[in-house]
Amino acid sequence: MPYFWRQIRVRIAVAAVLGLMCGCGLGAQTATGDAPAVNVPVFEAPAVFDIAKHPEPVASLDGMWRFQTGDDADGARGWAKPGFDDSSWRLIRAGASWSGQGYHNYGGVGWYRAQVRTAGTAPLAIYLPLVATNYQIFADGMLVGQFGELPPEPKTLYAAVPRVFALPQPLDGKPLTLAIRVYQPPHWAQAYGGGLLGGVRIGRADLIYERLKLDIQSQAWSQVDGIFLAIFETLAGLAALGLFALRTEEREYLWFGVWLLLSAAIRGLFLYTAFHPIGRTDHDLLWQGLYRCSTLAEMAFYYRFLKGERGVLFWLALASVPMSVVLMVVGLLGWISVALWIELGIAMTLPLVVWTVELLIRRAIEGLPDARLLCVPVLLQELAAFIVRTLNLGHRTSWYFLPSDWVYSTSTWPFPFSLQDVADGLFLVGMLAILIRRFSRTSRHEDDMEREREAARSVQQLLITESIVNHSGLVIHSVYRPAGQVGGDFFQILPLEHGEAAGSVLIAIGDVSGKGLPAAMTVSMLVGTLGALVHYVHNPGELLALMNERVLARSLGGFTTCLILRAEPNGKLTLASAGHPAPYVDGVEVPLENGFPLGLVAAAKYPEVTMLLRVGQQLTLVTDGVVEARGKSGEVMGFDRTAALSRQSAGAIAIEAQHFGQDDDITVLTVVRP
Repeated sequence: MPYFWRQIRVRIAVAAVLGLMCGCGLGAQTATGDAPAVNVPVFEAPAVFDIAKHPEPVASLDGMWRFQTGDDADGARGWAKPGFDDSSWRLIRAGASWSGQGYHNYGGVGWYRAQVRTAGTAPLAIYLPLVATNYQIFADGMLVGQFGELPPEPKTLYAAVPRVFALPQPLDGKPLTLAIRVYQPPHWAQAYGGGLLGGVRIGRADLIYERLKLDIQSQAWSQVDGIFLAIFETLAGLAALGLFALRTEEREYLWFGVWLLLSAAIRGLFLYTAFHPIGRTDHDLLWQGLYRCSTLAEMAFYYRFLKGERGVLFWLALASVPMSVVLMVVGLLGWISVALWIELGIAMTLPLVVWTVELLIRRAIEGLPDARLLCVPVLLQELAAFIVRTLNLGHRTSWYFLPSDWVYSTSTWPFPFSLQDVADGLFLVGMLAILIRRFSRTSRHEDDMEREREAARSVQQLLITESIVNHSGLVIHSVYRPAGQVGGDFFQILPLEHGEAAGSVLIAIGDVSGKGLPAAMTVSMLVGTLGALVHYVHNPGELLALMNERVLARSLGGFTTCLILRAEPNGKLTLASAGHPAPYVDGVEVPLENGFPLGLVAAAKYPEVTMLLRVGQQLTLVTDGVVEARGKSGEVMGFDRTAALSRQSAGAIAIEAQHFGQDDDITVLTVVRP
């Protein structure tokens, strides 16, 4: 918070100069309407301000006031009354906090008293731009204004807006007695100076109110940097969420968008409190809550974007968030001082900074392009934040010697902005450029992959067709339903026209492990291999052995189940299986001796089984996409249901499996001897 207050102090001081230049006389205004003198008299006399001798339009009351600690909440001591003898009270300056004037770390109620001799009959008002916390102001014993609630039931407000209070006109030329009761919560005392912090003015009411208007306008202009960054962060956050909507699998866009929107909300909170009072507890809860959520989103973004690992630094950074929440609760309850709360809070930001910088630099050294592009904006932002944190800590210690004007007010053109504003702006521009470049690169890569998938799909459609074939007195019906765009199932129906098996037909059905383009490539290789082998090999077991050698030689990884059968015109079937589900004849499973799936074991053997398919019988072959079809409840189709379905047509079996719950590619072949 010292950084925020420091900004307000600088900006109010600038606004004060503008306001003083717009003043007019306390007495009667000149007939010509000429602007009055702009100098502001400052009175050094102890607790008496004689502005009657200096008839300026606006006079400063930042001189010496009588001061007393303690309280007179019920007015029994008469500390607010004109006749009270305050000669025993100490004299302190109203232009600086009481902490630096002999009341170091004092928390509680302090009273200021002074007398003002005025001239003229114009209505008067007092201007209070900087009071650290809650206060009441009395004029001749009458309460004329208040900000927040004071003891016995204090409720501290947070606001940086100056305030103006109308004053009664003194009677018969008597001096006006002013008393200001200021409350400083005890646990704030080490962090913020208490009392009147400067800029107290008295003058003609209309001019003081005009001064207030100009100061608020000046303060609004001084907030342009925060408004600009809040709008920028909001738009960038929405853009990041839009990128996430287009590519939901890349969650770094989601976390970056959430992070920026939370950061914009924090800036919005600070902008609101620059013009509206808000309960200090409510403010701290909102600010701390938004900041902790923002920290989590920031960690999630860097973890995804830079491919983070869950090492010691990661867990330390993550643990700092719940520890900060505990610290917030302890601080809000007043169990520790605000100064200690701020110092511990700054310390708890270090694990996140160290983890982020270490991960970024390590990934940049490893050659990650996005990390290299991100180095400059992130390191600049972290450096600026480190400087601000150092100044905030030094502000409360004896080693505070660093020049800070260039940090908090780097430039005033075209509007006031700080070093942190520059770093945040450059970070946003850099991050947006990197994310858009990343999105474009990923889109091009996906387009290339889609073209490759389309080519593979076209090849697969040529290799695997859905049709009804009449051959060797058999009716063969095949149905293929891939789970994705490119499947891992395959089947082949190959007539044998030469050798001893001439007139027969060779049928192969298989399932490649995995999905997508790699599985499709393996399918293409297996189908091509089978097509080449059938010219000189016709035995199913021997074909499977040769295909197994080819798969092992290609080192494609994974495995393939496959079943090959040779059907002769007289209904004789010769079958061999490489780990594939057994076929069914009229709903009864055919007993087979399974060999190892292709691609697992060298020199694997695949025993053959012969059987006779009688007239009117149906042989049904399926892949495990039918057997392992899974319903919404998690229940699988299973072998019993598959056996019962195997009496139906290939199309009916495939549709039933899909309706049950398709989880893999589905292939069904039926061979009928009419």
